[in-house]
This record gives sequence, C-alpha cells and structure tokens, in this order.
Amino acid sequence: MLRFIWLALALVLTACTAVPIPKTGPLTSCDPPCWNGITPGVTTLDEARARLRQYLQPPDYLNESTFMDESVELNWYAPNQGLNAVGAADGVVRLVSINVDGMTAADVLAQYGPPPAQLGLQRQGSERILYAVTFLYPERGLSILLRTGRSSLLRPSPTRGFAVQPDTPVSAIRYLPPGSLDEFIARLPEVRRSQSAETARARLRPWSGYGDESLTPLDIPAN
Repeated sequence: MLRFIWLALALVLTACTAVPIPKTGPLTSCDPPCWNGITPGVTTLDEARARLRQYLQPPDYLNESTFMDESVELNWYAPNQGLNAVGAADGVVRLVSINVDGMTAADVLAQYGPPPAQLGLQRQGSERILYAVTFLYPERGLSILLRTGRSSLLRPSPTRGFAVQPDTPVSAIRYLPPGSLDEFIARLPEVRRSQSAETARARLRPWSGYGDESLTPLDIPAN
C-alpha cells in the first residue's frame, strides 16, 4: 500500500511536465485523523472514492491501483504538492497521505506541540541517500514527515542529515487510525514496508529540541 510514499522526499514529481493536474473543490473541515471527510479506520473505500470524485475536477484524474494483497490505493496529483494517496484494505481506508508545500517544523510544533515520539528514516537509492524524520502523534492519528536532507552516495553526509531545524520542510502529513504508540508504529507505511516494527520501536526517540543528530534511522528498502 502507498508505493509512492517516498516520492515526496525524492522530489521526482516536480520534474514531470506531462502529469495531469486536476482542479480541486473546497475541503470538508474535520479534525485529525480525518482529512476532507475521510477518516482512516472508519470511512469505507467506496465512500472515499465517492468523496474524492466530488473533490477532484475532472473526477477521472483519480487513479486507482489494486495490489496482490488486495489492498487498494487511490491517488492523484496536486499543484505544487506532488502525489497524494488514500490507501485501503478490506474495504476500509487505512491511511491518507497528503503532500504539503510551504509548511515547516516550526509550524508543526506551533499547531500540534512537541511530538510524543520521532523516528529517523533513511532510504538509499541508486545515486543518493534520502534522510527524513517523522513526528508521531499516535493519539491524534498523525504522522508528519519532514525532509531533513539528502546526500550523494559518493559524499554521504557525516551527520546523516537527521537534525530538525525550525525551517525544515514538511513533505507529507499522513492520517492513520489513532491508538497507542505501539499500535501506531505498526501502521506506518515505512514500518510495514521494512517489516521492522520491533526495530522501529527500539529506534523511537522523544522530541528533545532542534538540532538533535542522535537518531538512529530505520532503513527503508529502495524497492
């Protein structure tokens, strides 16, 4: 589910010139973990599909993929945001991932306060290494992905690029069913993809302020 979770970090989509960008209608106001009237763990796939077809113009810009495990992903492109997605399993929405533009770590802390936990993420591609930190708010059903850095494989960053600063950009906000921290960790797409929930739990760290370079990252498979 949500194969495109790392495109927000790779910035691949900004180079695309032939991507169809739909117009969007007004958002339905609701509190996390709800986004635009879609609540992970509550909203059915059919309800989410219908809501998105009302939101996007033209509605056929909504793409749908079904995977071997029978999970389903609805995705669409948004101006200056890249690819957004809604993932569902067993007919129910499990995850909403919305790329954002212009939001920073300082904005997140001002709106939601210090995160109860944070997790460093690292993904090695063919030419570069991408670094990110996700702020976790399990009781709110929020995982906020911050793009902290990248480096060439020929010149890896000596600090690994996990130090969050006030101006660190937010790549995506992910909405998931709320729960305990252990439950929430197991639902994260990067943890599910790496199949390392136990490792992820061991590498969680409390928020200790800006500039913390001590995070030990979870390695995310490239494919």
